[in-house]
Amino acid sequence: MPLFKRGDDHYQQLGNEGLTVYAYGDAAVVTGGYRENVELKRKNVVRHGRFTDTWIRQNAAWKCVASQSTLVR
Repeated sequence: MPLFKRGDDHYQQLGNEGLTVYAYGDAAVVTGGYRENVELKRKNVVRHGRFTDTWIRQNAAWKCVASQSTLVR
C-alpha cells in the first residue's frame, strides 16, 4: 500500500487475457490472466498475473463482490 500512496506506479497499459466465465444463475466466477505495462520508479516494467473475480446480479445489474489477483512474473 505505501507504493500507491506515494504514487510510484504509473500504469501505461493494462489488459486481460484468457478469460473463462463460470455462470451459476445470479452469480458468476471469472478467471483469467492480466498483463500490465507500468512505470515504477522511472523504470518501465511488464508484469503478468492471474485473477479470480466473483460477480452477482442484483437489481438487474452485475456487481463484482470479490476479487483476487496474484503476480506471476
